[in-house]
Amino acid sequence: NMDDLALVALYAQVLVSLDDTATARGLVTLLEGRDTPGMTALAQDIKAAILFSENRVEDSLGVLNASLQDQGLADERLGIEVQMLRVRMLSGRFDEARAQIKDLRQSFPESVALRVVEANLLAMEGRVEQAIAAYRAITEAHPDQIIAVQRLHALLTRQNRGAEAHALRAHALAVSPDNYDLLALHAYELEQSGDVEGALGIYAGHYARTHGDVIVSNNYASLLA
Repeated sequence: NMDDLALVALYAQVLVSLDDTATARGLVTLLEGRDTPGMTALAQDIKAAILFSENRVEDSLGVLNASLQDQGLADERLGIEVQMLRVRMLSGRFDEARAQIKDLRQSFPESVALRVVEANLLAMEGRVEQAIAAYRAITEAHPDQIIAVQRLHALLTRQNRGAEAHALRAHALAVSPDNYDLLALHAYELEQSGDVEGALGIYAGHYARTHGDVIVSNNYASLLA
């Protein structure tokens, strides 16, 4: 349904992830043609992702910077800045990313999203203990920050610190008991420990509550296979 612009945008993002940039470009053109403020901005984000997928880092940053100049709202500006940070980080431009974070801290000293990105940068630089400390500080103050919980859980697991990872997940799940990502982490822990039945029980319970969520059903089916 090409009249559902949110669905068109989502489809374009999926296409970028599948490297079908030609089709995604056509959808971006469609979104831009509707001249709806929110969709126009989202179209620019997708265009930047397309360029990045083609290793056109400067062009990608240029599109995001142009969007930044057109945006007056602080939250939206920060969202664009975070995307620019991700482009720099994923292209290995860590020094530029760190300088950008330093500048952004002046304008957004309380931003949790910025703290998560900085922790991501530490992890990407291989500064594991510093990254763990940064993620832990975020999750202790904001246990509902699921991305930070997931990243810290992954780092702790890779460092063979399973007990800490388990405690982290358990606390976060107590705060957000219906969050699927946290339930999936719990199921993963059970599966890794050999308790496949326990993992199945988690997926089955959530599947029943969500009336057949596709992602849940896929994970459930993979364990049954």
